[in-house]
Amino acid sequence: MKVLLDENLPQDLQYYLPHHQVSTVGSLHWHIPHDERLLERAQTFGFDVFVTHEGGLRLASEGSPRLSVITLRSESNMMDDVRPLVVPLLEALNAFRPNTVTTIPE
Repeated sequence: MKVLLDENLPQDLQYYLPHHQVSTVGSLHWHIPHDERLLERAQTFGFDVFVTHEGGLRLASEGSPRLSVITLRSESNMMDDVRPLVVPLLEALNAFRPNTVTTIPE
């Protein structure tokens, strides 16, 4: 699975997803101010899932039929607060459904 981590998540999160091809917005230098444009670029480059810490992202109806968004909700976006969400994140990735929006925890 090709996963893109938003720049509002700790980059170390990628090391907790070893069975997936993970890139970060920062490492790709995709500092795009508009979420829709960022999602479009992710779709263009073949990502399956975009993982973020901010809510309210929506998929464009004319977007890729594959790209899904997973929002992690925690006290902060620091690794100590995000780490407990790794197992549910892995479960969500393993149960991948295209073109969905998921919030963890719900």
